[in-house]
Amino acid sequence: MMVTEGANQAFVNIVLALCDAGDSVVMFAPYYFNSYMSLQMTGVTNILVGPGDPNTLHPDAG
Repeated sequence: MMVTEGANQAFVNIVLALCDAGDSVVMFAPYYFNSYMSLQMTGVTNILVGPGDPNTLHPDAG
């Protein structure tokens, strides 16, 4: 098993533990496509993608 597969499985487990169908989630760019897809598969209906600073990769909360 590759390290990325374990990380994807861990993220899905976190989503399953914290989110219910119909919940809203905010993700900040850049994000992994697999993370976005796992939210969709678990029934999260409103996925907002916030901007991120491309140089530092920190979320832009402003």
